[in-house]
Amino acid sequence: MRMRACVFCASSVALALLGDRAWAGAFMQDDGGFQLIQTLRFTSSATAFGPNGKIAPLPLYQKYELQTYLEYGATDWLTLIAQPTVSRIAVVDNPSGFAAGLTSIEAGARMKLKQVEGIIFSAQATLKIPTARDRSNPALAGNTGEELDVRLLAGRSFELAGMNGFVDAQAGYRFRRDGPPGEMRADLTIGFRPLPRLMLLAQSFNIIAASSGQPGFPSFRQHKVQGGLVWEYSQGVSLQSGLFTTIASRNARREHGFISAIWYRF
Repeated sequence: MRMRACVFCASSVALALLGDRAWAGAFMQDDGGFQLIQTLRFTSSATAFGPNGKIAPLPLYQKYELQTYLEYGATDWLTLIAQPTVSRIAVVDNPSGFAAGLTSIEAGARMKLKQVEGIIFSAQATLKIPTARDRSNPALAGNTGEELDVRLLAGRSFELAGMNGFVDAQAGYRFRRDGPPGEMRADLTIGFRPLPRLMLLAQSFNIIAASSGQPGFPSFRQHKVQGGLVWEYSQGVSLQSGLFTTIASRNARREHGFISAIWYRF
């Protein structure tokens, strides 16, 4: 029971943190269970992968995000989720490319579908409502319309070489309004616990999108990886840190950054 609880907590934190596009894993909250994750993420980019995949310079883009991720077990098969995001975004060489404040609120639910031989299958849908809608602001390009994310998830805990671990896989589609194309998404997280209170994480986040036909929104793809750790500071309180980078893309920025978080489980 303790292994399952620890694995669930680590996977929930890991998948909530690369943030506005990745939510908690396939595992469910217990009936009446509550989780809160406070995440600070910094992203920087000064280059992009062009149409042929080659790297080219761009004006420096920097973003700080503070996200409050909330999860509540309405029943043992239905988990409610919400995430408001406060951001500070700047395109350094463009005075008009700046935005700060509450930029979006996302909410939805995850439903358990089935459990087969230790593998949990679930489905999830979330709706993202932007609160910053100035399409002329370069700092908000592509993020001023509503977005609906639907996905299927599968997760399993296991033991390997004496270490407890878990794997979580997700596949879905994000419908986007106000210009940008819809996105096919595939995410994978693997975690191992080499020490009783330490979880090591490796993650992959992948997006493929066809052109929307709108000016400035061509087809693109982006592939990110993230590594990090979760330290169980005390019962119900853990700390996470990690680094991420874009390893390959087409018509998309090459992003690097870090995350740090503290989360509580009741």
